[in-house]
Amino acid sequence: MQRFLFLLISTLLIGTVFADNDLNLALMTAAAVGQTESVRSLLAQGADVSCKNKEGFTPLMEASEGNFVETVSLLLRNGADIHARDFRGWTALTAAAAMGHATVVEELVKAGSDVNGIDDSKGTAMNQAAGFGHLEAVRALLKAGADPNVKNSKGATPLLEAAMWGYTEIGLTLVAAGCNVNLKGLYNSSALHHAAIRGNLELAKALLVAGAQVDARTESGKTPLMNAAAKGHAAMVRFLLEKGADPGIRDNDGRTALSEARRFRQLEVVRLLEIGD
Repeated sequence: MQRFLFLLISTLLIGTVFADNDLNLALMTAAAVGQTESVRSLLAQGADVSCKNKEGFTPLMEASEGNFVETVSLLLRNGADIHARDFRGWTALTAAAAMGHATVVEELVKAGSDVNGIDDSKGTAMNQAAGFGHLEAVRALLKAGADPNVKNSKGATPLLEAAMWGYTEIGLTLVAAGCNVNLKGLYNSSALHHAAIRGNLELAKALLVAGAQVDARTESGKTPLMNAAAKGHAAMVRFLLEKGADPGIRDNDGRTALSEARRFRQLEVVRLLEIGD
């Protein structure tokens, strides 16, 4: 700890001279705290611009994750390996996207970072940006040509992540960008299933306009209408019925939307569905 603190303080002192075996550690630290002039000095002394720590992080990754745009630019100009990967298979771009640093994302894209590079979770920077709810990073990646339909190891696309976590603006942005609204993820759930569970009418409307299947079925045979009924989202139930959802469909256990509403004592939905029963 004392050694780390010494290096951290030292990086704040432009022109500090380090022993050779300390240069790379000092560079990593300076990049992580955005000390651009210290980074410049350390590189001039011979620090390795693409050195890695035991987790595989590089100075560029550290600066990207910290949103230090000036430091990122300096490292790139000095030949930092933009394609280096850490223990998760993340690049600097993945790290910036996961943190929502849109300006850094743009810098890395301009420098040639692969917007569709796959990490160890089988996802891309877009999956990370959407999954963590970073709208501007999603927009920057879409502008750069990122594929919005990549499924990660859990079967989730960026749209499925957005719908599942309730990131409405990200979901709307992905739909407007032309992503496949009918791709399914874990348990064969669609984005409309997730929107129905959350009662997210705004996203559900956009999904149906874009061609989402109103009666899509999960592995257990559940439809979005059943999901909405079980959660008591009366407005969603009414909307799905208006859009042609079939209240008579039964899941693998023989349950309908009405029986789901009764099972979870969603009385308003029960009354709504009984009218048309």
